Amino acid sequence: MSAQLNLTTVKLGNNADTSKNFLISVPSVADGTLTIVRESDSRQTMAVDVNGKVSFPQGRSSWNTGEVIQHLSFAVDAGGSTNSTTRVNVSAGAKSITPKSTNSRIIVSVTAFGSVAAGGVGTNTQASFDLSEGVIGLGPVCSCGITSGAGANVNAYGAIAMQVSLTNTALTTRSFSIFGQTSNAAGAANATLQYWTIMEVQQ
Repeated sequence: MSAQLNLTTVKLGNNADTSKNFLISVPSVADGTLTIVRESDSRQTMAVDVNGKVSFPQGRSSWNTGEVIQHLSFAVDAGGSTNSTTRVNVSAGAKSITPKSTNSRIIVSVTAFGSVAAGGVGTNTQASFDLSEGVIGLGPVCSCGITSGAGANVNAYGAIAMQVSLTNTALTTRSFSIFGQTSNAAGAANATLQYWTIMEVQQ
């Protein structure tokens, strides 16, 4: 025995608590996709795309210890430059993650091309960088290099590589950037070609 329903949405469940009921829907113009949402808040719990791939976009709220909950990578950040002798933001934009667990670690990694411009003949100039959340520095300072103070007036270059692992107990968005400064206002500190990744791992 078989039956056919010519409907675009079917409700499963008849509970007074609508969070226990689900709606199964297909588009009015059929394209092979399907979604299941919770009736109370339209929170999507399962989806089938046009290729038949099944995903669970939200719904999940628990993970095993050590499991990667999310892994974010970003387009290359052009970075920036500063002549400031105090810490300022040298990222083109903050890199953010919204945690999904209240018992996780946020692991932030960034590499960049660092340089310090010559600050004048006979003047040593050092560029310093640190990974920051908001304006708060999170770890050891990474020094790019020192221009020669022995009469030469040349630029110095070096790789910047920083990583931090942070405890997370809230579902609040967290944002990160590189801060930098120079020891000599005549020689700019530069952190360009920034490559960022952020992971959330269950504790």
